Amino acid sequence: MSLFRDGSKSAKRKAAEALLHSRFSTPGSGSPCLERTPKRRHFSTSAHVRACSATPRKEPCSLSGWCDFDVCLPHLNWNDVSTTAVEEVDNTASPHHLRLPKYQLPYGIDIYVVEKSNQIDEALRLLKDSMEDSIVSIDLEWKPDFVKDTSKVALIQLSSASCCLLIRSCKMKQEFSAALLGFLRDPSHIVLGYAWGSADEKKMQKTFGMGRADLFTNFLDLQSVSECLGYQGLGLASLIQMVLGCASYKSKRVSMSNWEARSLSPSQLQYAALDAILTGQVFRALRLWHSAPSVCATCHQKLGEMLPKPDMFCTNKGCKSRSFSNLDGLKSHTQRASHSPNVFSQIAIDLSRCERTPIRITALGKLQVSQGDLAQLHEGLIHWLVA
Repeated sequence: MSLFRDGSKSAKRKAAEALLHSRFSTPGSGSPCLERTPKRRHFSTSAHVRACSATPRKEPCSLSGWCDFDVCLPHLNWNDVSTTAVEEVDNTASPHHLRLPKYQLPYGIDIYVVEKSNQIDEALRLLKDSMEDSIVSIDLEWKPDFVKDTSKVALIQLSSASCCLLIRSCKMKQEFSAALLGFLRDPSHIVLGYAWGSADEKKMQKTFGMGRADLFTNFLDLQSVSECLGYQGLGLASLIQMVLGCASYKSKRVSMSNWEARSLSPSQLQYAALDAILTGQVFRALRLWHSAPSVCATCHQKLGEMLPKPDMFCTNKGCKSRSFSNLDGLKSHTQRASHSPNVFSQIAIDLSRCERTPIRITALGKLQVSQGDLAQLHEGLIHWLVA
């Protein structure tokens, strides 16, 4: 079974990823970074991706700390995971006072719902026992703010690759237990969030009076990691789809639902668990690509290499200089300002053939767009893409 979903990929991209896959799946391949790990818990095999510090590299990584530790990448079809509803599991064998509502996703990925303070210790033990590496993904949910910034954190999601805790803080009077704080501060854990510095940080400060500096000893933001690898201007759902090939499970109806409801619906359980689980899986997949960069057959760039942030701006005569962080922003500006939108749109279409438009733009260095040079730029890009 392929590490990534193959259904919607081009033959060229399949060939490029098959080369990378062979580096860890073929015995005696000699890869310095990848090892097979024996069966543990639910997964038949995992790719063991070693820390960059364990192998010589031509250039140091530009984002400190993100590849200085080993990770284990489960070998399974994540599209099945993201498109299959959760199933309730009989958990009556557990002692009554520790009995946690239990659900499962495909491949035996466990989900536990924690609604009582005296269940947290047991829940954290289950999570820790499931960990094959040091990554703990975190996410938050809260009731929609119909009046600005009035809701508090209703749900804290913590996840390894095979186990997710849904801690309903709204059922615990928003009390943050000492055991939970100790788990997050554990120096052997690396807590992984996505775009934490925006709404999540504010909600944690408002609800618990603690932020990133108080909560985590080691913290990484997947958004920062992905941007350093060329994925500019993407939300979590788009990043998951590009890296894992998963069908989108995101639903505004669910994300804007009542997370303080008496009980969570199956769709809420699935949504909340996948947000945390797939955040960790995307990070592990990026680490795999980074450990053994492989040339994309379409655009000729090495997938997994750290890249400088693209510098894009419009220099159309009479237009005030404006910088953009991603292709879509620059494209929208040229369309609104009538700066040859048809030609620029064609450039975007041509570049998107390899499904990694931001990386392609980065490879060109500084992209300057004006009415006078758009046609010439377009001709050069076409030649570069098919060379």
